[in-house]
Amino acid sequence: MQHNELLCGLLNHFQDILHSEDFLEDFRVPNRFVRKSKLSMGKMVLYLLFNSKSPIDNKLDQLRERFPELDFPAVSKQALSKARYGIRHELFHELFEISSNFYYENVSGRKLWNGKYHIFAIDGSTQEVPSSPSTFEAFGKLSDKKNPKLFWSMALSSVLYDVLEDVIVDAAIEKQFFSERELSLRHMSRLLDLGLDQDSIVIFDRGYYSAEIYEEWYTAGCKVLMRLKRPNSLCELDSDDAVTYITLHGTSVPCRVLKYTLSTGEIEYLITNVMDKSLTADSFGELYFYRWKIETKYLEIKEHWRIEEFTGTGALAVRQDFYIIMLQSNLASFIKRQADAIIGQSSRTENTYEYRARRTYIIGKVCRNFIGWMIAPLTQMLIDEVILDASKKRSQVRPGRSGKRKRQTRARKHYNNRKAAL
Repeated sequence: MQHNELLCGLLNHFQDILHSEDFLEDFRVPNRFVRKSKLSMGKMVLYLLFNSKSPIDNKLDQLRERFPELDFPAVSKQALSKARYGIRHELFHELFEISSNFYYENVSGRKLWNGKYHIFAIDGSTQEVPSSPSTFEAFGKLSDKKNPKLFWSMALSSVLYDVLEDVIVDAAIEKQFFSERELSLRHMSRLLDLGLDQDSIVIFDRGYYSAEIYEEWYTAGCKVLMRLKRPNSLCELDSDDAVTYITLHGTSVPCRVLKYTLSTGEIEYLITNVMDKSLTADSFGELYFYRWKIETKYLEIKEHWRIEEFTGTGALAVRQDFYIIMLQSNLASFIKRQADAIIGQSSRTENTYEYRARRTYIIGKVCRNFIGWMIAPLTQMLIDEVILDASKKRSQVRPGRSGKRKRQTRARKHYNNRKAAL
């Protein structure tokens, strides 16, 4: 399938399952939504999928005014807040996983690096979550030494990201100091379940490497590229490209240690189990920079999807919002891929710069229209119009741009009591 056909098929599939009582029943909290009331579980799920960061009263008004055919009941914000806790967050996790499953089962032609390999990256990032007894219990409690009576909570998110296809394959959210290495093994299971480990290389930042983690990935048959943190005895090898062995619990596994010199003159060390000698140390150095795309994906999630502006204060609400954004980020990526293809077909050779569809416009489009796509008959023509519209909102791609990375020094950086009015 092309991306426009894939998106239409996926949205129609979502329509079917979100209107299925059997599907919803699997994710209902016991003894909730058992009485016949104005606010059904199905409508509450659609309310949560309406991605607006406005206060509850404003969000409810927006939903009722924008989608009168939904016939959403006039209920209090207290009723809405209570009702969401009758829906397990696994429902939205399931929808997110369906988006990546459907993509890899139906996409025609995936991008390759070096004409041979699919490229994935794994990384984690922290987000501040609302302060409440529920989040303190689920994600932990932090305080400032200067003001020990001030408490807040942070969560650690981790994703497995297809850097060439712009798809979040797997995602998890845990307390801030949860092991990123353990989360990487969860992502490995997902990669294997989908059969995506064949002809693939997974890139890791420094901090992930350990002999145990390397052996786990090697034993599973997955190809990896990891950055080594110094000091490490592997960095002392007298070669720019050395094959050696890591011995653990009496078992030896081969590895390839590479020395790569950055443009600044700084030397980085990489370790991989890809023994293809046609790939040099410089090749792997260039490949490692593909990992930066997972950083820009986190920037998108934090700045454009505003993930830290959670729509509820409890741990359940945090997890619901997290997986809703993972799902809708994938939908926006599918639209962008097809819109970029349209732009590429119409581009002129004399253009100074390459143009791409503007991601922020597409994100807004998904936030505003996702509910409409779930409640009205959906045709391929409608989806094609959405993608064509996105292809007309363009921005320049300027290669070689860079800036000094700013380091965060404040203990707190996001205050979730400051809500958007729109």
